[in-house]
Amino acid sequence: MNKLGIAALLSTGGAGASYAGYSYWASKNVARSPVTIGQKWSKFWIGNSDVNNAVWSNKSSKLTAADEATLHPDLKAIKKSFRLEDLKSWCFNASSSEYEGKDSSYLEGVRGYCTFDIQDKLTKSALTKEGSWNDANERLKKYDKSLSSVMTDIKSKLSKESSPDVDALKNWCTSNYLKPWLGDDEADFMDVQSYCTTPVKE
Repeated sequence: MNKLGIAALLSTGGAGASYAGYSYWASKNVARSPVTIGQKWSKFWIGNSDVNNAVWSNKSSKLTAADEATLHPDLKAIKKSFRLEDLKSWCFNASSSEYEGKDSSYLEGVRGYCTFDIQDKLTKSALTKEGSWNDANERLKKYDKSLSSVMTDIKSKLSKESSPDVDALKNWCTSNYLKPWLGDDEADFMDVQSYCTTPVKE
């Protein structure tokens, strides 16, 4: 092999070694990069664009009505002199915080006030506590297709000939509106969307 060929081979080998070394360093660097809360829950995170104004309004109502004993100290302080901008700022800072090592109270607070609840993702109006549930009860009682285990149980309670539990559906629905949204294909969300909302008029 001539000198030029040897030089080329060495050059190629050197480049390969350099690339292999860089790849190893890069992979280790990526593996060691801490995952932030915002990255971990990016699918569920509430943005600050105007399209989410109604969602932030829901969060405002949720926080001001919350029992302080259930709140992380940060949220307890925000609630005392509530301003929406303070809550948004807290969520913004939380999004860049490292996920690992955070205590459960902090993470529950972030999940409850910085990410979507089930009610935020409904495409139809949620029935309220004060609304009439008679129609919703009747729709469920007459439904003759496959139901989730939860709705099967509620339908059974509604359909009892003796002492039916007429509040079974209402109680379940209203207790699930403020639960974290985990995706459109999650069982509780699908049940709320189907049985806890006003039907679309055709």
